[in-house]
Amino acid sequence: MTQLDHTQPRGSSRHRAITFGVVLAAACVPWWVGGVTLSFASQAAAMIVLAQSFQLLLGEAGLLSFGHAAYAGIGAFAAAYALNAAGAAHAFLPTPLLPVIGGIAGALGGATLGWFATRRGGIAFAMITLGIGELLATGSAAWPAVFGGEGGISTDRTLGWSPLDLGPARHAYALIALWAVLAVCAMRALTRTPLGLAARAIREQPMRAAFAGFDVRRVRYRMLIMAGAFAGVAGSLMTIANEHVSSDAFGLAPSGAVLLAVVLGGASGWRGPALGAVLYTGFAVALATVTRAWPFYLGLLFIGVVLLTPTGLIDGMRAVRRRLTVARVLACAVLLAALVLSVEMTYRLTVAADSGSTLVWRGMYVDASTSGPWQWTAALWIAGMVLWMVSLRRELRR
Repeated sequence: MTQLDHTQPRGSSRHRAITFGVVLAAACVPWWVGGVTLSFASQAAAMIVLAQSFQLLLGEAGLLSFGHAAYAGIGAFAAAYALNAAGAAHAFLPTPLLPVIGGIAGALGGATLGWFATRRGGIAFAMITLGIGELLATGSAAWPAVFGGEGGISTDRTLGWSPLDLGPARHAYALIALWAVLAVCAMRALTRTPLGLAARAIREQPMRAAFAGFDVRRVRYRMLIMAGAFAGVAGSLMTIANEHVSSDAFGLAPSGAVLLAVVLGGASGWRGPALGAVLYTGFAVALATVTRAWPFYLGLLFIGVVLLTPTGLIDGMRAVRRRLTVARVLACAVLLAALVLSVEMTYRLTVAADSGSTLVWRGMYVDASTSGPWQWTAALWIAGMVLWMVSLRRELRR
């Protein structure tokens, strides 16, 4: 079993302290900046918890789920109903402990639905979770009396009691960020418990682990319950941030989003899911306000990561750092500019034709209906490819 319990080498204490300091500083930036940054940071913090809970299944237990966001939806609805019930009955409800209610609801959902899903592993488990997610999405949409139909359920995070007024977005973000840190630390601690080590052993060699005496189904079932609980915490954090939840939370799109985030960053450790969650939120929230082509860019990034660094961006950045040169950075910058121009001008002539054919950026105007910008874009493509070939030739000479 010593070989099965093998983990990736950990960095030094100094490296971990520096990483923690950088993360803490980045989490404090939205508090001081305010504005739209607070909304983005709140969504990113909740997404980090959801991605890390998915990592408990995929990275630790080796279970690929296509319906993991359903547990976040259960936690979100539980939190919304708790807030509305407290407001209607004037009952005492400590809002800072609202994620506990979401976590309990997510754990109950995992205990109920996981009893069916964990009877099989591999692709069968993935298909069962996909069916469960679609069943919940369809059932919630057909039950508007409970789930609010297309409009969903609205709530108010100030209905409960809190020592800090949660009306301002700054205070709500402080609560969400605190719970995100606590949840991620708890999940990392869980991976070092006997349950986490057993799940990792089953992920590596399920048959050998079964011969060694592990109950494979029971370990997977318990890990799914824990993952569902933390997903419910993430769902309640989203309710606090958005003050609204709908049946879309059970759909395939949120589950695909968390899967994409974990694959982007990497399914090992906590930094991979956190990076993937921040990247996805940046595309879906921040970049979406700038361009309607953000899904195209996200898809290109996803394809590039899967092809070049299948283990995620965290491991990929280490490899890229060793091969980074000035010529290669310049080539990537030129090619990126050519790509953005090509995509944006194409969108302005097709999908986003209602916005006009002229692009405006920092006082510069680019008319996609004329030939000049396309010629400049072609020149950028050629220049970028030439620079890339030059950098590649220098590397081959070395």
